[in-house]
Amino acid sequence: MTECGVFNDEGCIYVADSREEAEAEAAKERAADDGYYADLISVHEMCPDHRDEEQPKDGCEECATGGDEDFGPSLGDYAKASLIIQSLIPGIRR
Repeated sequence: MTECGVFNDEGCIYVADSREEAEAEAAKERAADDGYYADLISVHEMCPDHRDEEQPKDGCEECATGGDEDFGPSLGDYAKASLIIQSLIPGIRR
């Protein structure tokens, strides 16, 4: 079962257990608005890793920013790399 959410211009407004349920809710929301904002209502699969944050699978802000993951080499990594590079230069002994 794939969870789907109904989204408007402000974010997730409804989470459903199936795409059919989400599409039905989206149709209700569009009918209730029936104006410019009705065009902004859409249905997307929910991100399985960030469902609690109500993020869409195809545009999850948490996955795009990497969440709590490492953002690349640390200063310590650069220091180690510098020592390795210096040890490769002829005539320099470390």
